[in-house]
Amino acid sequence: MKHPPLVPVSEVRALLESILVRPETVSIPLDEASGKTLAEPITADRDGPPYDRVMMDGYALRAKDSKHGGFELTGTSVAGSALAKLGNEPGVAVEVMTGAILPVGADAVVPYEWTVREGSRIKLLEGFAVEQDQFIHFQGSDYKDGDVLTEEGTSIGPVETAIAATCGHLTVKVSRPPKIAILSTGDELVPISETPKEHQLRQSNASAIQSTLALAGFPPEYSSHLTDEAKTEAERLTACISSHEITVISGGVSKGTRDWIPGALDHCAKRLFHGVAQSPGKPFGVWTAGDRTIFALPGNPVSTIVGATRWVVPFLQARTSGIWPTPPKILPSDNVENRTEMTRFHPVRLIEGNRAEPVKIRNSGDFANLVATNGILEIPPNSVKIEPSTPLPYFPWTP
Repeated sequence: MKHPPLVPVSEVRALLESILVRPETVSIPLDEASGKTLAEPITADRDGPPYDRVMMDGYALRAKDSKHGGFELTGTSVAGSALAKLGNEPGVAVEVMTGAILPVGADAVVPYEWTVREGSRIKLLEGFAVEQDQFIHFQGSDYKDGDVLTEEGTSIGPVETAIAATCGHLTVKVSRPPKIAILSTGDELVPISETPKEHQLRQSNASAIQSTLALAGFPPEYSSHLTDEAKTEAERLTACISSHEITVISGGVSKGTRDWIPGALDHCAKRLFHGVAQSPGKPFGVWTAGDRTIFALPGNPVSTIVGATRWVVPFLQARTSGIWPTPPKILPSDNVENRTEMTRFHPVRLIEGNRAEPVKIRNSGDFANLVATNGILEIPPNSVKIEPSTPLPYFPWTP
């Protein structure tokens, strides 16, 4: 039987974007929103700053009065105090603190260090000149009432939290995180807590996927293991898919007689694609069942980690924000090439000058050598020679 052609890496994103489903939105307390994705923009409820703000500790005065040679202090204004007024008589000043409202009538602020004070009189030191508007943070100069300060789809961090707080948001509307399940497969695998026999291995792929997704802000809620017996496990697979929006499977997706996952998925879901022109991870496939998405990753450890990093994480980010993320680009440390028809994902370590140095991985099971790497560099197919001046897409293990 002739197998369908491999999907080029350049087409995978468009296929995944075609099945994106925007999640439901929920309102949560602001202090619980870090790492979540805004589901609506945050707009200013007043000008920023909301008043003409003093930027230096010193004295507020009229710039044109500096030619009189000195100023008489008539009051004090500190941050949080009511609006003060500068008298109409020439040569008067109000002592002010950073953050205070600029007194009415003043058009400049002179820092303490520019002056000498004797009682209630201040005098400018020689060499300092007063210019109108100096050290004043004018009302509305940062933003105006009604301006959009943070767009929908933004990940909420310290800056976004501060903006929401200053705009009076006790709660924010965010995209509800998807329910994610991880399923590993393989009769040769035993739980981490067990001592494997000579023909067995401890389960590690599920833990790697769990870490990859959690670090990206998408902690899975369920993880389990499936044996290689299709007749007894297909029902568990179907039940898992029906109760989770995202299911990530590791293993059982190749062409072996015991690789039952593709057939089972074809029975309960719709195949989007199966087989990608990439290395490692050629047997990678995606299926859908209504609003459910199933990622089927090859079981070799390097292929699993690469697939989760290169495809699952960006898909989840696009699902919550509505925008497919653009990966950073980085320069290789030396000439690189890829003479095959497959896109190559090469593990690299970052070195001085923010360059990517390829690390030799013996095969897709050699995940121990990944410990010396920071992520993967995407090398396009049929590349005879890519020089160090050519930036390439880079996908870090830790977003």
